[in-house]
Amino acid sequence: MGLFSKLFNKEAETTAAQTEAAAPSVLCPVAGELADISTVADQAFASKTMGDGVAIVPTDSAVIAPVSGSVDALFPTGHAFGITGDNGITVMVHVGIDTVEMQGDGFTLHVAQGDRVEAGQKLLDIDIDKIRAAGFDPVTMCLVAEHTCAGELHKHADGAVTTQDTAIWFA
Repeated sequence: MGLFSKLFNKEAETTAAQTEAAAPSVLCPVAGELADISTVADQAFASKTMGDGVAIVPTDSAVIAPVSGSVDALFPTGHAFGITGDNGITVMVHVGIDTVEMQGDGFTLHVAQGDRVEAGQKLLDIDIDKIRAAGFDPVTMCLVAEHTCAGELHKHADGAVTTQDTAIWFA
C-alpha cells in the first residue's frame, strides 16, 4: 500500500470515528441485561406508546443520567424521570413495572426536578432485592420521548450492558 493510500485510509477511519462519536446518543441508564422494549410485560411500554427504546433488567443499584441536560420530570417516588438532553433527545427512564406502588421505598434520589445533570452522573440508587421482594419486576425502560435528531433510531443489541454503553443513537 502506498503512502497516499495509507494516509487516505487513515483519514477515512478518523472521519468515520468522529461521525460516530458525534451522533446523538443515549447511555444505558443502568447495568444489566438489555432487551428490546417490545419484550416487557407492560403493554404501555411494549407497544411504544410512550416512545421507542430499550429495557434493561438491572444487575446494579446505580441509575445514571443517560444524557446531559435538565431533569424536567421527576416522580417524587423516584421510580421515573425525564431529561431534556442537550443533544436534542428527551429521554424517559422508568424503573420497574408498577413500582410507583412502592411509594419511594427502595429508591434513593440524588437529584431534584430542575437540576442540570451530566451524562453518566448517578441520579438514583435502587434496591433491586426490595423491588423483587415487594412483588415487582425491576426491569428499567429507557425511552426516547421526543427528539430533533436527523437519521434513524438505532438500539444496542440484546445482551449484557454497562452504564458506559450506548443504548440508543441516531445515524
